[in-house]
Amino acid sequence: MATPSYSPEIEQSFLGIILAEPTCWPEVNMVSRNDFAPIRRHLFDTIKGQLDAVPPQPVSPVILVEKLKSYGLSETDVGGVDLLTYLTGLSDRGRMLRKEEATEFLRELKLLTVKREYRSRFKEVEAQVDAAKSFGDVVKATDGALSAVTSEYFRTGETEDVFGGMRELIEECGNQTKLEEGY
Repeated sequence: MATPSYSPEIEQSFLGIILAEPTCWPEVNMVSRNDFAPIRRHLFDTIKGQLDAVPPQPVSPVILVEKLKSYGLSETDVGGVDLLTYLTGLSDRGRMLRKEEATEFLRELKLLTVKREYRSRFKEVEAQVDAAKSFGDVVKATDGALSAVTSEYFRTGETEDVFGGMRELIEECGNQTKLEEGY
């Protein structure tokens, strides 16, 4: 199974909307640097820093270029394009989109992050499955790893019993390897 990738289109559209319409930031500020590919994390951090400042600071491309350069970012870090051209392009892209689309892009960014995190957790679970002494141990390891990701995504602060139904089915069947239906 391939690790779900990042989406440059979604990331750039989201950042573009934030640049073009910074007033939507309070509605989507639960986005994090891990929702972006490494190449766009410095840009996100810089925009976030400006908007989270008290009072919020401007996020114009010219100001951001200076900040990004002060962090050592250069044209090679954004695909060889001049930083001002790149940021102006993002801002222009954001103006072509509706402000309301920021929440849709946020949802997609979070979904990709969760998929990447699930894949990472499955690697941890594989090691636990090899050491498991029973199917219950497998369910417990998987449930613990995945519910932590799910609760973070939904920001409930509580882990969810992702495989509760599976546990009930196992108990019902007496931990048999095959169910009556043949599965």
